[in-house]
Amino acid sequence: MLLTAFKGKYNTSKMLLDGAHGDQIHKLLFTNSFAACEREIREAIAACRPKYVISFGQKPLIDRLCIEPVACCQGASLYCRK
Repeated sequence: MLLTAFKGKYNTSKMLLDGAHGDQIHKLLFTNSFAACEREIREAIAACRPKYVISFGQKPLIDRLCIEPVACCQGASLYCRK
């Protein structure tokens, strides 16, 4: 499993990632740049070949947990199975 979050001392997604541990868990902290994130995620997936990728993020001005069941890349959408 690959877990991702964004860098930042006070970023709650990073804090969440810091608390995750396990033999099969790989972690990636993204740079706050769309171009860098795309390169970093591709490199991480190629390196560890995870079965699952779970990305954490911090939405500004939102005080609740949000789960986004879809990811988009180059016009294609990937949906979570329900």
